Formats: sequence, structure tokens, C-alpha cells
Amino acid sequence: MKFYHRIRTKLAVAFLLVAGIPAAAIGVYSMRVSSETLMSGEFDNQAALVGKMKREIESFLADVRGDVVFLSESTPVQEYLTLRRSGADKGTLEAARRGVEREFFSFSKNRQVYYQVRYLDETGLETVRVDSDGTTSKLIPLARMQNKAGRYYFADSVNLPAGSVFVSPLDLNRERGKVEVPHKPVIRYAVPLKYANGDKAGVVLVNVDAKGFLGNLGETMLVDAGGYYLSHPDDTKAWGSERDLDSGHNLNDDFPAVAGKMLLGSADIMTVGDAVMSYQQAQIPGTSQHWTLISRRPISDLLASVSEFRTTFIIIIAGAMAVALMLALIVGARITRPIEYLTEMAQKVSTGELRERVSVRDKGEIGQLAQAFERMRVSTTKLLGRLQPRARAAAR
Repeated sequence: MKFYHRIRTKLAVAFLLVAGIPAAAIGVYSMRVSSETLMSGEFDNQAALVGKMKREIESFLADVRGDVVFLSESTPVQEYLTLRRSGADKGTLEAARRGVEREFFSFSKNRQVYYQVRYLDETGLETVRVDSDGTTSKLIPLARMQNKAGRYYFADSVNLPAGSVFVSPLDLNRERGKVEVPHKPVIRYAVPLKYANGDKAGVVLVNVDAKGFLGNLGETMLVDAGGYYLSHPDDTKAWGSERDLDSGHNLNDDFPAVAGKMLLGSADIMTVGDAVMSYQQAQIPGTSQHWTLISRRPISDLLASVSEFRTTFIIIIAGAMAVALMLALIVGARITRPIEYLTEMAQKVSTGELRERVSVRDKGEIGQLAQAFERMRVSTTKLLGRLQPRARAAAR
């Protein structure tokens, strides 16, 4: 009998079809739903990462705002302004100025996130200045101080009303009119100082070391309202505005189809070409200014976990089908072995071999069939036993 004609084969195939078709249908549906869930989870993770960076930047800048307001209202600064307004002698005024220096130096040494902490008088002349490299703070002597009246941040801040806080654009620091090398990205916070009668008394100004938050962005891009990169995985694309390196690199050139939406929208996630881009706006506390954080990840990276899940799922399904096949063969063998035995016994009986007893250990229908077959064999044997003597007698 050919293999595919055997009842064992037919039972195994039937078993696989009954078990395999629902399993395959459920498996395909489950894999699709799970893949979509994983992909959605990857999108959510990407958006959550951008959201975390946004909150960290906003929190950092809120602390800076609080710091510069604190310095402007500190006792040494207010005492110095009072003495200066009252026309105190040079010795008294110098002692008060040194008190401001000590205050600013202690502040710089403990905070370590400011390149410079300064007081500029109403003419733009640096009167107190503390520089820091992030580790060591140092007082700058009067002989080395500069007049910053021509710098935009002084002109824009000294004319503000009392209680205001000026926040500059984030740009590269300049010394004596030239971009400092190595580059120092800074954002400046300034508070205008006033005498009791409302006259200008100068500004308290801090240069924030922007590396404190830019260094945590990794592959995430940060762009200003004009689309110029403040941070980019490719360093050559950063600081492209006219006020910085003037290279012209801009979000509008790299992603013209979606740049406008990202610069004007608050938050979204979209597919652009072969990548997924998630963006959120970081608001600079106390101002109308904002930056846009943009995370760009290749779709292949996002699909990595989905592909891994699908591979694992397929292996599990294949393993389950292999186990089902083994079970089908085992169960089929247990069912068909007695039938095959009875078929063999029937062939023997058909050729006249009646001596072997039919015995099947089964309490079901096959067992009953075997018992009936055994009774038939016994009856046939007895009948032949009675007929054979008569046949021999007739032959004589």
C-alpha cells in the first residue's frame, strides 16, 4: 500500500489541518496586531524621549532665570548700587565692588554652568566679571575688562523696564568681535538694574554654558525659530546662521516638505522618506521664544524589534506545528496499528491460516471488532473441523 493511501497518513493530515488552519489564522492575526502594537510602542518611546529632553531643557533654563534674578537682587549688588548712586568715595566703592566679586565668584564656583557672570554698568563697561571653564572659576582684573556697549545683548537688556529678564538667542560666544575657538555655545540672561529714582544702573548678565543641555541631546536635532541647527549629529551642519558660522545649513533645505510644519507645530510624529521624525517645541521660560527638538530614526531601526518579534513568533509557530505533527503520528499510530493488525489477520484468514488467535488490547470499537473477528475465526475453525471428515469420507 502506498504511503499516501494509508489511513495513518490520512489521519495525520486531517489532524494537522484541523489544528494547523486555526493556529495559522490566529497566529497571523496575533502577529499583525502585536507588530502594530510594537511599532506604536516604538513611536511612543521616540516621542517620550523627545518630550523628556524638552522638559529637561525647560527646567534647566527656568533655573537659570531664577539664578540671574537672585544675583540682581543680592545684597552685595544692591549695596554697591546704593553707594554708587550716593557718590561714595573710591575706597568705599571699591570695597563694595569687591563684595560683588566675592558674591559672583562663590556663585560661579558652586553652579559651574556659567561661562561668565558679570555686572556691566549703564555705559556697558564690565565692572565685575567671573569666568569659568566648568571646573575652575577666576576673577578677571579691571585692566582686562571690556566695554560691551556695542553688543546687542547689552543694548537690548539695559533699556528694559525693572523686573524684566532678557534672554538672548543661543549662539556662539564672541571675544573681541570674533567667534571664539573652540566654539562655546551660550545663551545670555540679563536683568536690568535701576537706581531708586528709576535711572539705568547697568545689567547683571550671565553667559550660560549651553553644552550643559546640548551635550545630552545625542542624535536629536535642535533648531531655532529660523530653522538653523543649534545641535545636529553632523557637527558641520550646526551654527549655520549669519550671527554664527554663516554656513547656511538649515532645516528647510534638508526637509523642505515638512520643515514648515515642524517649526510652527507644537508636537507630532510623522514618516518622512525612510525615517520616522518626532518633534516637540521647547519653550524658553518667561519668553515667547522657542526651539524645536527633532528626533529622526530610520524605519529599519524601529522595525528591528518588530522583526525580532516576528522571527520569534514564526519559530514558535513552526515548533508548535512540529509538535502537532509528532502528536498526529503518535495518535495516528495508536489508532491505526490495531486496524493494520486486523487487516493482516484478515489476509491470513483469507488464505486459510486460522491457527493464530486474534488479540487486540482495546476497550473501544476496535476492541469489539477484534473480539467479533476472533469469534468468526473460532467459528470458521470449528466449521472446517466438522466439514473436513465428511469431505474425506466422500472422497473415498
